[in-house]
Amino acid sequence: MKQTFALLLLVPTLLFSQGRKADSLKNTLRTIKPDTNKINTLNELGWELVFSNPDTGVVLGKQAVALAKKLKWDFGAAANYNLIGTAYAVKANYQQALSFFFKCLAI
Repeated sequence: MKQTFALLLLVPTLLFSQGRKADSLKNTLRTIKPDTNKINTLNELGWELVFSNPDTGVVLGKQAVALAKKLKWDFGAAANYNLIGTAYAVKANYQQALSFFFKCLAI
């Protein structure tokens, strides 16, 4: 009984801390230059949100892929194709998910 009560007290704390990390990453994006650090930050924010809001994961991933292509950074594009594929898988759009996973593997 005590363990269940302790777990119930921890769950809101864990959820709140995840929201704080996403907020921190959003604030970082406002000030960061368009370089590989921005691509990594977009990717990290996308992974923070992909399971709760997959549409946002797709948008962030596509922004990061566009910047990675502009900077000719293949690793950044591949990492974000993986994010986009995961977002589509979460949305149960498996055909789109596979398409982006294959793009990731092709790089």
